[in-house]
Amino acid sequence: DLQRGSGRHHRLPGAGAAEGVEVRLHGAVARARVDAGHRPGQISAETAADYNQFFSKVFRDHPATLFVVPSGNEGNDNDQLPVYPCSTVDPTTTGDVPNLICVGGTQPNDQAMCAGNVGQNSVDIFAPGTAIWSTVRGTTNGAHAAGGTSAAAGIVAGVAALVEHLDP
Repeated sequence: DLQRGSGRHHRLPGAGAAEGVEVRLHGAVARARVDAGHRPGQISAETAADYNQFFSKVFRDHPATLFVVPSGNEGNDNDQLPVYPCSTVDPTTTGDVPNLICVGGTQPNDQAMCAGNVGQNSVDIFAPGTAIWSTVRGTTNGAHAAGGTSAAAGIVAGVAALVEHLDP
């Protein structure tokens, strides 16, 4: 369900499938962080293969969905120490997943954020990742500045939606 300003909950047509994907992705990321002690690269090769298989299946099962995911905020090189779902590769080709965009964050000087994960092969694009203003319920003025690769991913997802709208 999506909550709107009225406080009522509405189910958008087709939203159920997307919600299930989001929940599964969130749960798998949480499991990966627990398994890794919240430190990238600390999971076994077998566990990494399991996560890659899980995420690649989700992406493959939803080919018409563009997945825009943050690269992570551990100051990590995802090419060296994979972080999922960002580091997912197509197991049949060991190449990029066509409907996955991994987003890193930049500072105001357009350099990568110190805490943001990078990766020449695994991070596809960078977007502003510091002092990103958003509406937040419960704040005094209804807004809050946040940062990180999740904030940067939101910007890229918005641009991707605009591009799709203009050139379906």
